[in-house]
Amino acid sequence: MDISDYLENAWLDTLRGNPFSVSAVYMSLHSDDPGEDGANEISGDGYARVQVIFNAPSEGSMAMASPVEFPNMPNVTVTHVGLWDSATGGNFLLRGALSSPVDIPAGFTLRITALTISLD
Repeated sequence: MDISDYLENAWLDTLRGNPFSVSAVYMSLHSDDPGEDGANEISGDGYARVQVIFNAPSEGSMAMASPVEFPNMPNVTVTHVGLWDSATGGNFLLRGALSSPVDIPAGFTLRITALTISLD
């Protein structure tokens, strides 16, 4: 996954003694590369960001603790996922491309079973 400028700056600022934390993380779906600001986020039908919980980090990486589901999706092709610090609005944290695009028919529930963040 690629780290946004916002998150890079927030982490670097901790070296100046300015604390940083995120109380919850929400996954978003995107129809194209979201870039640095979370562009191309899916919208419509029942789509909404979903809170994701991660296991404790180990050796520079951490994995989702459990699958997440996006019910009642619009008819769309998903190419990327993103992570935010809010269910709506908020700050864009990370982005990553799916191994291959996923075509989703309207009304379908998309289930993501694994996501690992690595800082290697």
